[in-house]
Amino acid sequence: MSSALVPAISGVIHDLPAFIERTLRHEAACQVLVAQCSDLSGYIEVAKARIAQEKAAQRLLRAEIASFLQRRGQIRRANSSRTLDESSMVSNVSVAELDQEESIFSPDAELDSSMCTQESPLSLKSKRKGRIFSDELQVAPKRRRLTGAVGEPSRSAA
Repeated sequence: MSSALVPAISGVIHDLPAFIERTLRHEAACQVLVAQCSDLSGYIEVAKARIAQEKAAQRLLRAEIASFLQRRGQIRRANSSRTLDESSMVSNVSVAELDQEESIFSPDAELDSSMCTQESPLSLKSKRKGRIFSDELQVAPKRRRLTGAVGEPSRSAA
């Protein structure tokens, strides 16, 4: 029996330095990974602490903002509950002048009734044609002059 174990024992003894070297290499790689993981864990803990500080600061700021808005609302309510004396108000226009002036909403004012209908000159259909007011202004010729037709020399270049 001892003669049968001799080749196995000699093989183990012969390969033992290679096994130890391989184990040390793997263990060194594992130690590097463990060190990197511990560094990352440290960074994560620092980041968590910073996040907790920021959340606390935000809570304080929100409380300050809420108290400020509440005070401002109380000030506004206090100001709005006061009645103003008409004599203390400054007026640039007298009531008589307002009555004499023509209102822009009166029927006598030159308000084109077509502006209030669906067939208004400002409708999308007329905008697509390039006309804003068919009697007064044609936009299409001006647009052609500004953009310049392809192949035509520009008037500004001449």
